[in-house]
Amino acid sequence: LPGQPASLQAGLAPGGGVALQWAPPVNGGCVTYYEVAVQDVTGGVAQPVATYGSPQTYYVVPGSALAPGRSYALVVRSVSSTYGGGGAAQTTLVYAPAAGR
Repeated sequence: LPGQPASLQAGLAPGGGVALQWAPPVNGGCVTYYEVAVQDVTGGVAQPVATYGSPQTYYVVPGSALAPGRSYALVVRSVSSTYGGGGAAQTTLVYAPAAGR
């Protein structure tokens, strides 16, 4: 199984939304694609927002998927088409877009 993505970072994207960036798993593994999910930390289930083929390690969660002032868990999971789901990396961010976004 592929390991979890390394060095996951999140920040506000210049055009709105949240920019996620990560590195491939340290242990390697055969990553076919990455799944990106967002979960409101006050409850609910993680909602998948994207699937990106490896070697892509950057994604912008659109602002339309997020509510200002809410805290979100942002999850990126490595997946192998041969071995299935691998490790997941998670970070938390309060979405506070600039005025007018």
